[in-house]
Amino acid sequence: MASCGYNEADMPGAPPISPGGGNAWHMGGHFAYMGIMAALVSRTMTGLGQYVDCSIHEACALTTESAIANYVYRGETLIRQTGRHHAPAEGPRTQFLAKDGVYVCALVAGRLNPKYVLELADLFDAFGFPHDLRDPKYQDPKVIAEATPHIIDGIVAGFIASLPAEDVYHAAQDRGFTWAAVRAPEDLLADAHLQDRGFWKTVEHPELGRSFVYPGEAAIFNGSPWRISRRAPLLGEHNAEILGGELGLSRGALLVLAESGVI
Repeated sequence: MASCGYNEADMPGAPPISPGGGNAWHMGGHFAYMGIMAALVSRTMTGLGQYVDCSIHEACALTTESAIANYVYRGETLIRQTGRHHAPAEGPRTQFLAKDGVYVCALVAGRLNPKYVLELADLFDAFGFPHDLRDPKYQDPKVIAEATPHIIDGIVAGFIASLPAEDVYHAAQDRGFTWAAVRAPEDLLADAHLQDRGFWKTVEHPELGRSFVYPGEAAIFNGSPWRISRRAPLLGEHNAEILGGELGLSRGALLVLAESGVI
């Protein structure tokens, strides 16, 4: 959380942001998996098994990327940065407000070189946006490095602010730029790419008398198509099938568990 959020310039006094999705559990699971695999390798070599104790808290501490290493070995405290990676000091920004109030994520700093400067110039010229990137001085990498704030915070930011986010996004991607509009989840429902791939799935919820749109698969398999067969089970919905049918508990035992608040 210390590495995730907004930098001070964009949102003074902003709190850290906890990412969603149960990341701590995922990290713990990943390290448990690695521990199991290492134990299996050891068993193959020694013939002996062992007990693996994996701590979720320790897994999280190991997964702070460079934060702990920078502090321990270099005495640096990494700071949060809006829309970009944590770092010891603030780096070039990556998110810019477009004309329609939507943000565009434009990764420019890592690609700034003489060739890319001319490609940026071509993009700006296509929209008649004024700039000075045709100046021969920008064919010197040293000049580009010194002019990075001017190029990013001045020219790129100004160009994006002059157009709607979708226009910027498509024009930039047509040129192979790693730029994209920052969309709200509901805006993705109309995305032509996701629609073309049949990503969104409609799932019935009989208990509510309606259906909901769900995100679908991350990959398309021609031999074993992925599908959502039903909505997630309700709390206790399959107690009888699992506890009674598969585990063999009697109806009386299930009633005792229910009355005791166990299930």
